Amino acid sequence: MTASRAKSIAIAFLCALAVILTAQLWLGNLSVRNSLYAYFLLQRQSSDSDESWLISMPYRLLANHGGNVFEATYSGLKDNPIMKSVLSAAGEALKTQDSAKSYSLDYNAVYNEKSYICDYSFRMSIELFAIGLNAKTGELGNRMPHFDFICVIPRGNTAIVMFVDEINRAVSEFTVKVELPVPSGSPSLIYESSKLKGLEVFSSNVFIPRSKDGLYEYPALLVTNPYMGSDLLIGTIERKVDSFFVNPAAKLYFIGENNIYTFIDESTVVKYFQNDVLDYANYKSSKINSTFMQDYAAALRFLRNDKQVANEFYLADCQESDTDVTFYFDYVVNNLPVIVPDDYKREGDATLRHAIEITVSGENVSHY
Repeated sequence: MTASRAKSIAIAFLCALAVILTAQLWLGNLSVRNSLYAYFLLQRQSSDSDESWLISMPYRLLANHGGNVFEATYSGLKDNPIMKSVLSAAGEALKTQDSAKSYSLDYNAVYNEKSYICDYSFRMSIELFAIGLNAKTGELGNRMPHFDFICVIPRGNTAIVMFVDEINRAVSEFTVKVELPVPSGSPSLIYESSKLKGLEVFSSNVFIPRSKDGLYEYPALLVTNPYMGSDLLIGTIERKVDSFFVNPAAKLYFIGENNIYTFIDESTVVKYFQNDVLDYANYKSSKINSTFMQDYAAALRFLRNDKQVANEFYLADCQESDTDVTFYFDYVVNNLPVIVPDDYKREGDATLRHAIEITVSGENVSHY
């Protein structure tokens, strides 16, 4: 073998070894890679994933026990069998639109019987609701493009389903063949309808906790900051934000104006503000044309991979523009919603309307 041929073989071997080692370096430990990056390496989930139906989920399920006694459930709705049955009844209603009845809203009539109420924290689009349940809006989409809540009344082997638009004071009623148990039991915390109680100080119906002798007892909430010890731990912050970078070793760090901790690479900026808000921005543009549901699925994937999100959350609102869509989420703890304090909503470096705000375009999270 000539020296030239041996040299060529050696170079080819070294090139192959370099490729293998580079692959191991980048792919060997996905846990420290960007959460979305890891998803794409494993298996890109389709927009009609198992969680797409969550767009149809209300932020709370109310059980009407009659006599202006309502019970509210916030926690565990995703796996709640009653919740699934109520949504199933609503989905069946979308398939039986020939039997629809339309009339003006009368709260006394809607809440006259024991029932279940899907209560939404924003005006739900009937189109998105139908997509989440893999159904069609049909004629109802023209008559009622948005609604505020759904009331389902069990009646043996059938159920009455009412889509209610409070703004236009309109009701669309359907009869479906679905069996549901009638609400029973004694709620530990009772809510009352302001309309049934005759309280006209509210423009729309509001559910108010009923006062009672003594105090309601709740498990205490413990607020913890994962970045705090006796002092703010910059090393802890740095380790926590590593998951937002494709190559954490390549990021730079500095303390900016107002003591804002900033981590950057060529396309990503992560800031930690002194009011304990973490802000992520990715400046890579996406060339994918995505649907609303695809962007919603991308937002859920991103959230599921942020290990710092420890509490249950629900979709509180969404805003769609020509270029992107922003989803707003809030937390639920101990079967009660967590309200963001007003201090976070005021003008400043990091203002928040909700606990989590995430903007998606082309299935790419641009701001979080």
